[in-house]
Amino acid sequence: LIDLKALMGDTSDNIPGIFGVGQKTALKLLQEYGTVEKVLDNAANVKGAALKKKIAEGREAALLSKKLATIECNVPNLKYASADYGINPRRDKMRAFCDANELRKVWQNFERAFPAVEEDLFASVNKTEEPQPSAMYQAGKTSANAEELAGFTAPVALWVHDDADGILGFAAVADDAALPVYVPCSATAVPSLGRQITELLKGKAVFVYDAKKLYRQGLTKQENFFDVTLAAYLLRTEGGEKSYELAALVGEFLAESVPQEFAAPEDFACYAAQATLKLGKVLRQKLEEADMLRLMTEIEEPLAPILAQMEATGVYVDKEHLQEKAQAAEQRITLLQKRIYEAAGEEFNISSPKQLSGILFDKLSLTPTKKNKSGGYSTNVEVLNELKNLHPIVGDILDYRLWTKLKSTYLDGIGQLINPVTQRVHTTFNQRVTATGRLSSSEPNLQNIPVRTEEGREIRACFEPGAGYDVIVSADYSQIELRVLAAMANDENMLAAFKNGEDIHAHTAAAVFGKDESDVTPLLRRRAKAINFGIVYGLSDYGLAKDLGISRKEAASYIDGYFAKYSAVKKFLDETVAFAKKTGYVQTLFGRRRELPNIRSANYNVRGMAERMAMNTPVQGTAADIIKAAMIAVAAKVAAANLKSRMLLQVHDELVFEAVNDEVAVLSALLRETMENAVRLSVPLAVNIAVGKNWAEAK
Repeated sequence: LIDLKALMGDTSDNIPGIFGVGQKTALKLLQEYGTVEKVLDNAANVKGAALKKKIAEGREAALLSKKLATIECNVPNLKYASADYGINPRRDKMRAFCDANELRKVWQNFERAFPAVEEDLFASVNKTEEPQPSAMYQAGKTSANAEELAGFTAPVALWVHDDADGILGFAAVADDAALPVYVPCSATAVPSLGRQITELLKGKAVFVYDAKKLYRQGLTKQENFFDVTLAAYLLRTEGGEKSYELAALVGEFLAESVPQEFAAPEDFACYAAQATLKLGKVLRQKLEEADMLRLMTEIEEPLAPILAQMEATGVYVDKEHLQEKAQAAEQRITLLQKRIYEAAGEEFNISSPKQLSGILFDKLSLTPTKKNKSGGYSTNVEVLNELKNLHPIVGDILDYRLWTKLKSTYLDGIGQLINPVTQRVHTTFNQRVTATGRLSSSEPNLQNIPVRTEEGREIRACFEPGAGYDVIVSADYSQIELRVLAAMANDENMLAAFKNGEDIHAHTAAAVFGKDESDVTPLLRRRAKAINFGIVYGLSDYGLAKDLGISRKEAASYIDGYFAKYSAVKKFLDETVAFAKKTGYVQTLFGRRRELPNIRSANYNVRGMAERMAMNTPVQGTAADIIKAAMIAVAAKVAAANLKSRMLLQVHDELVFEAVNDEVAVLSALLRETMENAVRLSVPLAVNIAVGKNWAEAK
C-alpha cells in the first residue's frame, strides 16, 4: 500500500505521487517490479515512451511520497495500554436497533464478535461529570451456609452470579450486615436459586437486578422485590435507548464508576450486591418523589414473573405448515419477479433503489415525487403508493417487497427460532424499551405480524395450541385507545356513543359528513376511522389528505367537523400540549411520565413532533398500563381457578391463550369479566373473545 501510494499519490493525505500515474498503472508496475525503488531503477525498461518520461521526471516526488506514506514507528515516550482502547459496544442499544430493523443475522454475528460480559466498564464515559471511583466496595466472605442470610433484616440486596453454564452462586448484603455474603451454589447443592433461596428471602424487602431474569432462573414469584432496572426504566422518562448494565446505572444514578479489577468473580458479585442495595434506596426515593412508586409496585413489578412464565412456556409453531407457507411464498415471489422483469423489459435487482429508480423514472418515464438523501429519486413505499395507479409494475413491486419481507422475517426467521426440544418459539418480552410503557417482543418480534391482511393471517395460522391443548383463545380490547381518549377528554358525545354501544366510526362519520348513521357508506366509515385514530396521533390536514387521497382543504374540513362534534377532545389535546410546554413532560392516568425536551424547540418540525408525542403518549400509555393491569389480574384468576389453560402472548391490546376444550367457556367468561373491569373508567371497556384451531382463526 505504501509503494502504491508513492506511485499514484493520495490527495486526501496530500501525497503527490508521480504525476499522470493512476492506480491501474501503479498496480501494474508494482506487480512487475515489486517496489517503488525497483520501478525507478527500471524506468528505461518500462514500455511506453510517455510513461518512461513520467517515471524519470517523477523520481524525487515518488521517493518523497513513499516517505510521506510510511508510518513512523519510532516515536519516543509513546504509552499504549490495550485496555484504554478496548471496544465495548452498547449491547442494549445494538439489540434494540437490530430488533427494530429485524436484523436477526446481524445480531447473531454481533453476539459472536462481542460475547456478553457482566458489566460495561465504559458505560458512564459520556457523563458530563467524571464519575468518582466507588467508595462502597467491600470484599465479601464466602459461606457454605445459605442460612446465614436468614439473619439479614430489610432491606436486602441480592445479586445472582451466573455464566453461560448456569448459576454459580449468589451474593447478598443488608444494612445490618458487616459484609456481604457470597454463597456458592455447589456448596448449598442448589442448582438454581429455586425455593430454598425464596424461603430465605420471604418477608424481606429485597432489591434485585433484572427480576424477570431471576424468575426465568427458577426463583418463585415475589411480592417484595424491587427491581433496580425497572425503576431506572420508569425514571428515564425522556425515552430513548439506554443501557441497563450495572455500570451504566451506577454511573447515572450514583455518579460512581465500577472498579475495573476484582480479585475473583465472587468479589464482583459482592460488589454488585452492594451497588444494587445503594441503587435500590436511591431509585425508590426518586420514584416516590416522581409519584411513580405505585406504578412500580402495582404494575411493573407484578408483571415481571408473568412475562418470565410466558417466555418459558413459548408458543407452539407447526414447522411443516411454516415450511409449506415459505415454499408458497417463494413461488409467489418468483412469479412477481417474472412479471416485474416482463413489465420492465429487462432483468434488474428489484431490491436496489438505484436500479429500481432507473427503471421507473428513466425507462418507464413515471414522474418522480421525492428525492432521497443522496439526491436520487426515492422509491420508498410512500412514493410507490403514490405511483401505484400509473403503471401495473408498481403494484407488483409493492407485493414483491411485502412477500420477501414476510418470508425472510417470519416464514424463514421464525422457523430458525423454533426450539428443537419444545417445538415452540420462545419470544422475549421487553419491559424496558418503549417510552409509552408498551411491551415489545424480540427473537422473534411477534408485534409486527400484519393483523388484518391475508399475508399476516397466513403467518398466524402457523401458531397453534401445543400438545395437551385444543384451541387458541384470543381476548382483544376493542378500540381501547379511543375509549381512553373519551374518558380522559370527558367528551360527552364520544362517551355517549360508547355507553350506548354505537359504532363509533359510523357515529363519527355521521357527524363529520353531515349524514344520518343509516346513510353512512363503508367508504365514509373508513374515512371516519382514519380520522378517529389519526386524531390521537396529532393528525394534520396534510397527513389526512395523504392517507385518504383527498385535497388538503377537504381534509381540513373533515378535521374541523370532527372537533365541532367532539369539542372536548380538542380542548383536551390543546391542554395536554400546554401542560407539556409548561412542565416539560406528560403522564398517563397511572402516573407514567414521558419527558419531552423538544416541546419548546425553536425548530418547527422538531417541536411539532414533540407536540404529537404529547397528544399521543397519555392515551397510548394509559392503554398500555391497562393491558398490563389486565394481565396481572387475569394471571391471578387463572391460577386461583386452577385452570390448565395458560397465557402465551401479549400483542398490543390482545392476550393469547392456549386452552383445553373443557375450559373454553370458563376461560372466556373469566377473560371478559376481568379485562373489562381491570380499570374503572367513565367509559365501558369492551373485549372481543375469539376461539380457533390456530391464532389466525382466533381473530
